[in-house]
Amino acid sequence: MKFRLALTIPALLIPTTAFAGVKIDEKSSTYDLRGLTIAAIHEDILRNAPRDADGVVDGETVNETNWSLNFEAANGNCQISFDAVNVSITMKLPRWVDEAQAPADVQKAWSAYIVSLREHENQHRDIAVKAAEAVDRLIHDQQPASKCSDIKQRIRDSAKTILNDAEVEQEKYDENAPSFDID
Repeated sequence: MKFRLALTIPALLIPTTAFAGVKIDEKSSTYDLRGLTIAAIHEDILRNAPRDADGVVDGETVNETNWSLNFEAANGNCQISFDAVNVSITMKLPRWVDEAQAPADVQKAWSAYIVSLREHENQHRDIAVKAAEAVDRLIHDQQPASKCSDIKQRIRDSAKTILNDAEVEQEKYDENAPSFDID
């Protein structure tokens, strides 16, 4: 016990840099679909689904990554003393309200469709989380600098590149993803 205490005290006296992991804030929402046939459900998707510049979007995952930093200056150098990286993810999927009344073959088609759509949107989620984790690593890899503004600018510039690359990856994923529909 005394030996363990002796090792702990010196460790507490050494200044350390505190880093936190990425905080993921996930929310979900739905839009309602009605219909007892595949055709009726498809028509309701066209009426009620979210839209973007390209038209109807069956499901949608929106993300935003941000970070905050605290700095400390010592011995003519500035270093990060605390950071927080947050990614907010909101996934919107359809909810079929008439499922219990529908025939078994329509329920089966819906089940396959919603599983595929959820997997697709989860991939968008994963790309966003991967980008936030890259920003977190970027922050943790920063070396002290003579000016805090230099660290801030390096992080801002590199994080912007990471997030832009993630957006390109999101778009490529959509372009190359297999198409799926309720059928």
